[in-house]
Amino acid sequence: MQKNKDSIPEMISSGRTLPNGKEDAIPRWAMVYGFPAFFCLLNAITHAQLYLHQKNMKLPPSHIRIMGRFGFSVFSVLFCVGMLYKAAGKGFIQPTVMLPAAVGLMVMMLGAHMYECPQDARISLAFAVKTEQDHKSVHRFAGICWLIGGLILTAVSMMTENAGYICVGTLVILGTAPIAYAKIKA
Repeated sequence: MQKNKDSIPEMISSGRTLPNGKEDAIPRWAMVYGFPAFFCLLNAITHAQLYLHQKNMKLPPSHIRIMGRFGFSVFSVLFCVGMLYKAAGKGFIQPTVMLPAAVGLMVMMLGAHMYECPQDARISLAFAVKTEQDHKSVHRFAGICWLIGGLILTAVSMMTENAGYICVGTLVILGTAPIAYAKIKA
């Protein structure tokens, strides 16, 4: 996106026509701050439900687990970035923006899985399975690295249109960091 504040107009057409014949419009502040804040609120409500279920020692329904862990995060990034691009008059999201954002979300999901990955998990770092303590330590390290790296990828994709090089470099670092950590621990 352009760094110029004026790249998004003061009032943005919503594409709807009101009953009185006027075109409906959304203020810039609602587009830039309102939509992301709304998705943050939805995410907070879902996480509160997850917390209450955990506190009551009940398994939350699957739709709450899926939406709380992945749904609102994925949808909010895609929707908010898409709306900002439409508001700036750039049309649809370019692949150079969408790919790093999607990769960042996948890396964060993988990091969340790795943080508390059991030894018998289907997706795990096979080289770190020597002892239970090594397994736990390497997976926690990988989880933290990948959560932070995914967040960086997603944020960078929203700040610049050409995040491909940063995406590739970050993925190389994120792929080698747990391997190096496991070698140092061994």
